[in-house]
Amino acid sequence: AFVLALAADPADLPAPITQQALSAFPIAVVLLITGLLTSYIVHSNDSRLDEVRRLGEALAAEKSQLAQIAENIPALIFHGDRDLRCRYANRRYAEFFGFTPENIIGKNVADILGEESARAIHSKLQSVLSGEWVHYNAVRRSAVDGRNHHLDISFVPEHDESGKVAGFYALKLDVTERHLAESALADSEAHLRLVAENVPAMIAYNDRDLVVRYANRRYLEFFGFDRESGVGRHIRDIIGAAAFEKAEPLLRQSLAGEP
Repeated sequence: AFVLALAADPADLPAPITQQALSAFPIAVVLLITGLLTSYIVHSNDSRLDEVRRLGEALAAEKSQLAQIAENIPALIFHGDRDLRCRYANRRYAEFFGFTPENIIGKNVADILGEESARAIHSKLQSVLSGEWVHYNAVRRSAVDGRNHHLDISFVPEHDESGKVAGFYALKLDVTERHLAESALADSEAHLRLVAENVPAMIAYNDRDLVVRYANRRYLEFFGFDRESGVGRHIRDIIGAAAFEKAEPLLRQSLAGEP
């Protein structure tokens, strides 16, 4: 403890008291400044801690929201490092290849896809690690149902703060249903074409400009054309000007939707 005495003139104080006060004054100033600095630092640290806490809570909420999105979108999502090891995979991706979101972490691409499939995409992995976007299609067998699935796959490079490639993201969309629908449509078209080519009749399809867009073999041969030279011509050039003059009213009537 100390006593800080102040007076208009130190000579007014008794000599012992004046000496004691003057010797204690520097210490008092130091303690006062120390107290003020301590108070400022504590207050400042409390403010910063509150700011860090609020930022942490905001980041945690954002991370949770992003995790919810990644787990619920209809896609297979994978995040790998430069060593091709899994850093994150959503549940849909992990289960497709026979893992859980927990035990797939740290697995190499070859461990997940198999050695043969990993070798097949080696050049694509090297491309994405060189900073390129990669897109391709592949067929993979699902561990969920044991069936082959057609996947539309994109590789996107991950850059760190310095701009260097730190890893990559893989987004895989299951397009099996679309592929099956397209295949079924192609099969149906092929079947209809086969029928049209073999019926004992001349068949042609013209657009609104009366340009021949399809004609079967019998039709083309009757008028002296093959598929390359006949399809794409105006019907006038196929059947002749005189025949077209007679047929045009009926053709226009048909294009107008009249029987």
